[in-house]
Amino acid sequence: MLLQTISTKVTTTVAALSLGAAGAAVTVTALPDGGALTTVSSTTTADPTADPTADPTAGARTDRRDRRADRRADRRAERLAALPEALRADIEAARDLDDREARRDAREAIKDKALAGGYGTRVQERATRIRDRVEKRLAALPEALRADIEAARGLDDREARRDAREAIKDKALAGDYGDVVQGRAEARRDRAAGPSRGRGHGRGRGLFG
Repeated sequence: MLLQTISTKVTTTVAALSLGAAGAAVTVTALPDGGALTTVSSTTTADPTADPTADPTAGARTDRRDRRADRRADRRAERLAALPEALRADIEAARDLDDREARRDAREAIKDKALAGGYGTRVQERATRIRDRVEKRLAALPEALRADIEAARGLDDREARRDAREAIKDKALAGDYGDVVQGRAEARRDRAAGPSRGRGHGRGRGLFG
């Protein structure tokens, strides 16, 4: 009996020490018969290196953004792979150009070639629909705004084009192109300055719908 009691106490002590080392709270209470009652409760040790102000959801949001970016990249790759080989080669060659103006010229050449049927009938039809849609939207704009946009497009210098676009935006906000354009410009400005840019904000149709 004595050996059994000693063995039980040793086993209880070893178990209690093991649990204590593992991060559990161990309480040993002496009993009248010389035994001991061991109580174990779970504890959590705070990470001393953790930032108490850190957002616990930041990691999950980052993971979601990464997954969305991966899906977008996969869709772009799929669309590129579905293009005619000649068009795909020209797009990739344009992307590889270091000079910004050279890339712009290459994109214009691709557009002209697509409209001329150089990449096949299907690409030609799609390019024609896009061109017609853009021209229709331009035709619906006030004449002064349309003239300023076409003048900005015709500028060769990148900085000059950027300055021209900024000037158009300022004129639109000032009402120089009429109330409708001013309202759209103000709505776009307010969305861009808002605290949260939800899905679709800042992208899509732009000022002139």
